Amino acid sequence: WNFFDYRQRPRADALRFEEGTRNLTGLAGLGATIDRFLEIGTTNVERRILALTDHLEAGLRERGDRVTSPRGARERSGILCCDRPGADMAPLFERLMSRRFIVSLRCGAIRLSPHFYNTADEADRLLDLL
Repeated sequence: WNFFDYRQRPRADALRFEEGTRNLTGLAGLGATIDRFLEIGTTNVERRILALTDHLEAGLRERGDRVTSPRGARERSGILCCDRPGADMAPLFERLMSRRFIVSLRCGAIRLSPHFYNTADEADRLLDLL
């Protein structure tokens, strides 16, 4: 519990794996988040996320981009990865991030993961940048 001794060595016994200080603010925020999620309804959240990924998928394919995520009826999710055959996606990733779009670069593909609070207008702005 000496938080200012930065040279502490881990204990040699199993107590080294015990938790540290509890994140009480995080726990309170988690409770509020769960309450809001349940208020909106899990089915509504799922529908909204899938509608946004469908919208993005259509726009990507229209632009000639390749969607690398599984999109079958039982495989869809809120994650959509895309690339351009023969293109280096790193500069595009950097451009999107510089415009405050939070995306990831995974295995040469850009990973999009919209959530229920995102809008179709935001998706369209992202597609325009692509």
